Amino acid sequence: MGWRLRKTSEKEEREADPRNRVNGKKIHGGASRHGTDSPKARYILSGLEWALKQEYDRGFAQSVKEALEILDEWILQNRDRSRYKAVDRRERTVQTVIGVAVTFKRRYYLDVETGQYVFLLDELLGLPKEKQISPALTEVAVMLGVSGPSYRISAEHLEHSHGGKIISHESIRQAVLRAGEAVAAEEASKMREGEGERRVPVLFVEVDGLNVRLQGESRKRVEAKVMVTHEGWRPRHPGSKEYELVNPKFFVAHDGEDFWEEASAHVMRNYKIDKDVTVVINGDRDRGQGRV
Repeated sequence: MGWRLRKTSEKEEREADPRNRVNGKKIHGGASRHGTDSPKARYILSGLEWALKQEYDRGFAQSVKEALEILDEWILQNRDRSRYKAVDRRERTVQTVIGVAVTFKRRYYLDVETGQYVFLLDELLGLPKEKQISPALTEVAVMLGVSGPSYRISAEHLEHSHGGKIISHESIRQAVLRAGEAVAAEEASKMREGEGERRVPVLFVEVDGLNVRLQGESRKRVEAKVMVTHEGWRPRHPGSKEYELVNPKFFVAHDGEDFWEEASAHVMRNYKIDKDVTVVINGDRDRGQGRV
């Protein structure tokens, strides 16, 4: 008789157990005879989770690559052929919020109207030139960079949650800086254009200086600027010879280089200022060029 029954070892049972393999490959840990609440069982589940995540991540990257290249083909067929001349296809890699990098090819065009070379797919996706992280990952990086104790720890949190390095702490810092610049530019644009909802044909702005003695200081004084905006005057009551301001709003700040910037922002938050509005400025402006 060429064979005989024998008791299998625990190691042999673990290796034979299909729960310990993903795509035919053995994973660390392995099933055991211990209960599911044991440290060994938790280690098995952890290994299974990471193994499955890696498989899903690779599938995700391939799906995104195919989708982007299909979109690039659609652009080729539907572009303005008289303006954009296809030159060749070039490769680009972008790190995504899922934790895997996606490498895809897209077409390089010559814009005959401007003489510039462009990637129409990049423009459609809103991917800035040379940027290597996706918009969604940028949002996560900025959120972690702003709320976390440091950029390095934020990068480590991303690495831990994805099972590998995603972006460096310097990339997070750069993302936060760019986001700050974008917010500042947007705020400046709002201030110039006016974000308030109230519309009036004429807006009056009156500014005056005010010397204030500091508490506890017998001689030291500081000058503050007081601005009042209003929409004109009206009788206090029918038939009255006394007048009051219409919808007055007050703004007080220390005099300085930023006063008119802050005062202008105050006005813009309350009124819709455009070419149809006449702004009349009265008062003390001898310390700087005011604008609204």
